[in-house]
Amino acid sequence: MPSVYESNREFSDRFLPEILQIVKDCIPPYIIASPDDDRYRATDLISVKAGPIRIAARVRRAEEYESTYKHQFTIRSRRDDGGETELAKIGSGWGDYFIYGFGPSGGDKLCRWTLCRLDVFRAWHRKQWLTLGRTPGPEISNGDGTYFRWYRWDDILSGHPDFVVAAFPRRIIQTSLFGA
Repeated sequence: MPSVYESNREFSDRFLPEILQIVKDCIPPYIIASPDDDRYRATDLISVKAGPIRIAARVRRAEEYESTYKHQFTIRSRRDDGGETELAKIGSGWGDYFIYGFGPSGGDKLCRWTLCRLDVFRAWHRKQWLTLGRTPGPEISNGDGTYFRWYRWDDILSGHPDFVVAAFPRRIIQTSLFGA
């Protein structure tokens, strides 16, 4: 019998072809240079493929979660076995982008997804931690020895409109990856 991790991984891996296409469409290997780059640095395009671009992905079962939780996302924050969590990895600087989506149990196409910048999330998270004196986001038990924190998209977007790169059903949110 597969573990919970293996079962969840098998479910989310069905959506990888679509996730790869979303990333290809939304994170091109270049950006259009700013007017200052054009004027002063002889630059029209800037390649952002100087190194690996790391993208985290999480797909939740639409039937169980989409209607109630479509306005928020979750990140694993604690494990009873002491293992490193996604939140710790992100806080350590790992990951450039995060795609969070909802998919039907019987299909391989996401019905809702959001692609966001983890550098913006890290900056927001650190500022919240300094302001609140604790890790932001309510922590909830999964009931399996792991815990997650949840965050509302709008709470971050209100101060950081460059957080979300693209989303479906609403499409491109910003055209510049760097908020220019």
